[in-house]
Amino acid sequence: MHENGFFPIKHFSRRVQESILEAFDGRCPSTSELAQLPDVFLLTLPGFGPKTLRKIRALTAEGSPSPGHARTGASRPLRTEIDRLRRELGDLRDEFEHRQYDLRRRLDLISTEMAGQGPAFERKA
Repeated sequence: MHENGFFPIKHFSRRVQESILEAFDGRCPSTSELAQLPDVFLLTLPGFGPKTLRKIRALTAEGSPSPGHARTGASRPLRTEIDRLRRELGDLRDEFEHRQYDLRRRLDLISTEMAGQGPAFERKA
């Protein structure tokens, strides 16, 4: 992927495409422009979650090596650690979302069961 080429938004859902276009006033950004946006900002856009962010970062990393990367041997281990931590953070967010969904589902089931028992249930309490 060329650093100054357009970012390949066609690889993403319509909602993510629309969010990217809106963030850049209706135009398709270059790969380097999208690479400059902070993760915190991207995660606030509709359609963006940890998986989409990881996919975006993988695509932008291919086309935009960091300045000075070739000059220091230390940047490669640091980049590897950053990537590992981002993946771990994404995995934790995914797990949180799954557990949150499961707890809400269980709460709904309990609420439905309680509503079905009506006033008799309230008297037992």
